[in-house]
Amino acid sequence: MAKKVVVYEMWAPSWPNLAEMTKHLSRIASLGITHVWLSGDLEYPWYDQDQDIPNRKKYLKELNGFVHRAHHLGMKVIIDLVLNHTSTSHSWFRQHPERYCWSDRPGWTNILNGRSAWKYDAKRKKYYLSLLRDDQADLCWFLEGNLNQDLVSAFQKIIHFWIKRKVDGFCIDFPQGLNKDLDSPSLKMNDLVFGDRDDQVINALFPDKDQAPFLMMECFDPTNGELVNHYVDETPIQYVMNAYVRSSADMGEYSFLKSAHQNEEVYGFMLNTEGHNAPRFTQRCRLTTTEALWHLFNTQARAVCLYQGQELGLTSSRYLDSITHELRTPNTQVSLSTAFFSDGMIRATSCANARESIPLGEYHEQMLATNSSYKYTRELIARYYRL
Repeated sequence: MAKKVVVYEMWAPSWPNLAEMTKHLSRIASLGITHVWLSGDLEYPWYDQDQDIPNRKKYLKELNGFVHRAHHLGMKVIIDLVLNHTSTSHSWFRQHPERYCWSDRPGWTNILNGRSAWKYDAKRKKYYLSLLRDDQADLCWFLEGNLNQDLVSAFQKIIHFWIKRKVDGFCIDFPQGLNKDLDSPSLKMNDLVFGDRDDQVINALFPDKDQAPFLMMECFDPTNGELVNHYVDETPIQYVMNAYVRSSADMGEYSFLKSAHQNEEVYGFMLNTEGHNAPRFTQRCRLTTTEALWHLFNTQARAVCLYQGQELGLTSSRYLDSITHELRTPNTQVSLSTAFFSDGMIRATSCANARESIPLGEYHEQMLATNSSYKYTRELIARYYRL
């Protein structure tokens, strides 16, 4: 049986810089984390293929320090590998426009937001494909049905660049977006989900499956896990996360997790219940902290992904200036505020989404407390490795 993995996602835009993220690594290591995932989006251009870094020399020095510290603490480092698009401020968009999808007139409706999928570029007097955000242009991976070798070479250089700097692996962001046929009259979700162009791209970038770095990916899977297993079988991908393994019954997310996470047949499934794209799991499913963490770690999944702050039992991550707590021991209850939490965990309360900054003072309190969400998470992770 493959060794179990616990990934910890750190959302870069919620931190002031990599130096502060590096300081956080000791707290992560004490939980029993095996892999740290540096995740980010265009709010910080760091991860946009290494081309848009404002102060590249300083950033790389900080990254080297982050990787060295993580390795010293026994953890591997994963960064995003975005294959579907770059920002329109990327140097490629100016210097290599042929690497993108262009049209003389707008066509498809964007199935993700209902607007036009084509945006006008005044300089070229053409429309570029933008499946996600207006300031993100989709790359053209196939020319007349054949794989674009120029892009393959460009991305292999990017991969080599990061591997040379001791990065251990990648999370491939939205690879199913590569399954676009520009000759099709319309853009359909099923074509994206069940296409095989993403397989071709991934296999071209990592031709030796046995020598590939650690690879995980995000995926939409409306099957019973067959698509998850397909990626693990047919590509060098080792784990698939954010996969929707749908049951035949019409279950809510909470009920789904009680069954799907114990499905041993879905052997490529990385279970995650929180991330930067959704409210906290406790908030979505109205679970207590202990219930939410128990369902994440009491699992048959080969891998689990913990989102930053989830170990504190947060409901979201914009924090009030005055954080409320509750401390309970077997014999006494010390109420530090008028708030009451039935699960007895010390936890921060918050008032926004999961992308805001982390209350670092909360870690100090929970690491010292007798009974806290942080310590409960550590116990569950230790138990998870033994299951």
